[in-house]
Amino acid sequence: MLLLLPVTFIAGLIAGNVISNEITLSDDSLSAWVAAYATVAIAVLTFILALETWKLRRSQDKQSADILEQSIKPELEVYLESSKISFQFMNLHVENTGNGLAKNVTFKITGVNGASFTDQEQVLVKEFNRLNFIKNSMASLGVQKTRSSFLFSFIDLKSEVGSEAFDIKLNISLAFTNVAGKEYTSESIIDLSEFKGITELGNGDPIQNIAKETEKIRKVFEGVVHNGGQSKNLNVRIHTKKDQEERQAKELEMIAEYQRQKS
Repeated sequence: MLLLLPVTFIAGLIAGNVISNEITLSDDSLSAWVAAYATVAIAVLTFILALETWKLRRSQDKQSADILEQSIKPELEVYLESSKISFQFMNLHVENTGNGLAKNVTFKITGVNGASFTDQEQVLVKEFNRLNFIKNSMASLGVQKTRSSFLFSFIDLKSEVGSEAFDIKLNISLAFTNVAGKEYTSESIIDLSEFKGITELGNGDPIQNIAKETEKIRKVFEGVVHNGGQSKNLNVRIHTKKDQEERQAKELEMIAEYQRQKS
């Protein structure tokens, strides 16, 4: 539209000249008007080019800022996971899955959808507040790092609140900053009904079982060493050279007897 304004003005001027015959445009005046139009057009184009360059620069700056922010943005998640020692023991994990360090991490436990705590939920909230970094704050959590701690046992929880333990549902809100001081928030849901009906095969983590058995063997050998080779839990059969010779003689005798019977 800006480019068409000079053309419209010149066209109107020429049309008025033809109609009224009162204005006569010489070749010089037409050249001057064309030059004026070209000057205006170049000025408008220059302005448009400068505007687009400015917009492109702002877009590039914003994109660079977004890339920088994403490169240092932390992402925090809170969840429960069964312990490797036994399925009934639940560990609380706070994990940073983002690309940046999380600082000044604070936690706020509320009921889901703003509801007040039930008596059963109050019991679990007390277990959360037992952890100092939940009750107060966490100074920092590194990239791809996890802060974990034992939280509760399902057996103890069910003995205290009954079968309603699986009805417990809590909302945990987290507030934290990146290294540049920008604030972020996230939310996690702790829903114990997700663990209802889940069973486990075997006897826990095989590595833990191996460690237990190794500990038993270590205690047995320690008893042998400290008791002068005598241990009530360790039965040792010793074979001397004489015993070996007697066993070989019996084997040769049995072979000879077999050959006689065969012949």
